[in-house]
Amino acid sequence: MVDLTVVDGSTRAGPCTVVWTDPFTKERRRGPFSCAGHRDPLLPTYEVGFVVSYGPWKGDLYNSELKGSPSNDVVLGLQDAAELLVVAGGIGGAFSVHHRRRRGAAPARVRTAPVRPGSPYPTPLARRAARASLVWAGRARRALNR
Repeated sequence: MVDLTVVDGSTRAGPCTVVWTDPFTKERRRGPFSCAGHRDPLLPTYEVGFVVSYGPWKGDLYNSELKGSPSNDVVLGLQDAAELLVVAGGIGGAFSVHHRRRRGAAPARVRTAPVRPGSPYPTPLARRAARASLVWAGRARRALNR
């Protein structure tokens, strides 16, 4: 947000010429702006604008109604495309869930190894976890021979 000084002296809404200090380069600039037209009579040359801070439009001015820089059109177009992608993803996800529930896929079978009597690791998952921890600890030969 930058403070603008209206140079051409018009108080009506529409295009006007303004002077401002660029916040990025710190140089004084002069250019066209879309004035609001409802300025305070005590400050007839004061206007507030916004400066684009990205891309090839860096330094361009626009007002609170997003008029004045083509960067806003690009951003709004990208926003519309992103919203369409979100809607399409939601619809695709809903179809996927519907088909999975409708098909009624059987749960995956888990093969279990017989439990050795006296084994400190009674379930296959616990044996795998214990073996993996022994491998990471460097005692792999003994772990793999079990």
